Amino acid sequence: MTSPRTAAAAVTTRSPESTPPPGRLDLPFIETGKKLTGAARAKFAKKVVAAYRTPGRTVTIWEICEVTNRSYGAIHSCLGMSPHALAALAQTQHDNAAGLKRIVERLGQWPGRSTVGADACQAAVDIAVHSDHNPALQRTLLGLLRRAVEAVDATSAQLAHLQDRCLVNVGQAQLYGTQHWYRPDGLLEPHPIADRAQLDSRRAGRGPAALQRTGPPSA
Repeated sequence: MTSPRTAAAAVTTRSPESTPPPGRLDLPFIETGKKLTGAARAKFAKKVVAAYRTPGRTVTIWEICEVTNRSYGAIHSCLGMSPHALAALAQTQHDNAAGLKRIVERLGQWPGRSTVGADACQAAVDIAVHSDHNPALQRTLLGLLRRAVEAVDATSAQLAHLQDRCLVNVGQAQLYGTQHWYRPDGLLEPHPIADRAQLDSRRAGRGPAALQRTGPPSA
């Protein structure tokens, strides 16, 4: 498997010549509970790999999960994440974080929608969420994103995702239920959530459409 492409390249200043965002991935939606075996699984895996390597576009595993209705683990399996590939992914996350750090230092603020466009703003959020190797940078990015939300230059749902990640990374309960882990039996489970009885009301305040689900659908 080739090394994942660097997502930080997506966070650039928008220009009048910028092309519109690409359309939906050409992948099948698999009904919940349906098992793919043999030739059907091989055909699906081939489509997943092709989508992940779409030229000129950074495609995330989560995006493929959303389109196909399969779990993160199932898509990982299709991509054949070998130790070498996982090491390449870790290196890409380090490179992306370093790139985002340079961008916020140059801009003096979060790369918000008015500066880089909605897609690149989301790409920056994805990079920040996966910057677990640098907690200090992650906390700095959280503060910058919070100010961008206050300026209506990023969404509350984006802030909720990064805030939950930072809380989970220091062993605290998350607020919005966006962070999950895989149990030994392969099922997805949310990390502990603070005052779960108030979860729906907290999430409603952060954008119900973006926070409706507590994770990707099961395979």
